[in-house]
Amino acid sequence: MFNKLISRFQERKRTSEHPLASDAGLNAVMADISDVDPRRLLFDIDHWLEGTEASVAEIGPVLALRALARLDQFSRPSARHLLSRYLSVGEREYLTDSAWSALETHAEQQFRCYRSFLTPSLELPTEDDKVRMARCAARAMMAWALRKKLQHFRYRRPAMDLWQDAHELLDVLGRLRLMKTFVVPYRNEENTTPLGEYLIGLYLEFVPISNLVPQQIEFAEGVLRFCDGLDLSSQPHEQSTHSIDLSAAKAPQRLKPGEPGSSTLRYCSVPRLGSGLMRLAAQVKKAENPPEWLAQVPATREQIDSAISILMAYWTSAPPKRGKDRVARKGELRVMLCFGLARRMIAAANFARMGRSFKYEGNDVDRIVRQFDEARFGSVAAKDAPAAEPVADEVKSPMEILRRLETGGDQAQMESWMQADGSDTGLGVIVPAVLPRHRIGLLVCLREADGIDWRLGLIRRIGRDAANRPSIGVETLGWPSICALAKPVGEESAWTKVADGGGHGWSDAIIVSLDGRDLVLPAGTFVSGLEVELRSEIGLWRVRLDNLLDRGPDYDRIEFTRIS
Repeated sequence: MFNKLISRFQERKRTSEHPLASDAGLNAVMADISDVDPRRLLFDIDHWLEGTEASVAEIGPVLALRALARLDQFSRPSARHLLSRYLSVGEREYLTDSAWSALETHAEQQFRCYRSFLTPSLELPTEDDKVRMARCAARAMMAWALRKKLQHFRYRRPAMDLWQDAHELLDVLGRLRLMKTFVVPYRNEENTTPLGEYLIGLYLEFVPISNLVPQQIEFAEGVLRFCDGLDLSSQPHEQSTHSIDLSAAKAPQRLKPGEPGSSTLRYCSVPRLGSGLMRLAAQVKKAENPPEWLAQVPATREQIDSAISILMAYWTSAPPKRGKDRVARKGELRVMLCFGLARRMIAAANFARMGRSFKYEGNDVDRIVRQFDEARFGSVAAKDAPAAEPVADEVKSPMEILRRLETGGDQAQMESWMQADGSDTGLGVIVPAVLPRHRIGLLVCLREADGIDWRLGLIRRIGRDAANRPSIGVETLGWPSICALAKPVGEESAWTKVADGGGHGWSDAIIVSLDGRDLVLPAGTFVSGLEVELRSEIGLWRVRLDNLLDRGPDYDRIEFTRIS
């Protein structure tokens, strides 16, 4: 008897000393975690979440769940701030990998911990107990949806395990009757339900991810969160477009006529999203009383307008189809990204195509470089016996000229893609991996591995092919392109200050095609109606800038009219 009392006393003492067993202990834990770096904060919180099972064994499920909820609430601002930084255009390049990994790991830990407390045998005797566990379920579903969204940011298909996790949790919540319980998931956030969070993650599958950048995907999720058209019915109706099997580890499937139903099938309606999207489009167009959530979306006005247009086209009963059929075309491609490098490659291709020589007025560039190196580093040849200069053969092959113009630095920046198919207006390629620099709307320059012609294109789609390989769809522009210099007519305008050109007000430019009316200039230089002088190897043109066709991170693609 005496030994039993001692055992209970020691157990209570261990519980009271556990850092997660009391408010004072939790306050001390959170006070020791610095909030300067949100990634580090999530890492420290995840360290505590990893020991949830051990905490349950030591202090019991009630105190362990209470500690989990407080730690999660404490980390919520940092997680949201880190997501915003990940999507920030100015910071995303160098933070992307670490930020993405920190968010994905944290969301995985959140779901795992909350899921461990949600079991079919759970007893909820009071209303407060139901609300508490419904809040846990909503947070778990939010973490699940975030993991799916992060996969879409990288243009990856969510793993089937994610669907299995969500459907198993839905089954438990259905037995506990918590799916439609309204709760405030985190302090100062909107009411939601566990089912509502699942539907947001589910309907994100109907967003044309391949045509959107991450900022636009975040906007699309906001549209889903604040619209009232997320349908999940047990029976199909005239507007049903997809079905989802809640007992299977599968993504939603397109509904086929005459498809047999079952007790675990639920039906979704994409067209019902259209009415809410049209109301939002009207609000955005008028710029009067826009929704409060829209101000929190890290997307530009141009990105939002483009996303609305794309969603309107896809959220219909009959989504758009490819205008022209693609045919299988296999071949290796050399690829350069961005405006500056594309212009260099076009210049090199033009030089090689014209068969120009590296020797000018009797001077050999190779000999000049060799003499310059000898002056810098000296020579081992005897001073009284001048070394015989090797006679280099004149380079005559256009391919040899091109290879000499493509320097080691250029080749180090080239990517190697494999073409899979093509049409008159574009091509599909397989890439080794989708990298952060691969973006929708990015200007690229491509040539066949054994060809000399570099051709401009724009990335229009990023996704996966039927074999789950990373793929990119490129819209090819006119050809052949030539390099040029551009200068506004009259007084120097503000756009020349942001352009990197040849001096005296001239800025780099690319005439996309001599047969067309497209011009590529550095980003931010388009001014409607501005008259510009274009200087190239074919002469001096005066043109008027008419319309902005595309805008990327480093270029403006402009339609122009030639005046003279």
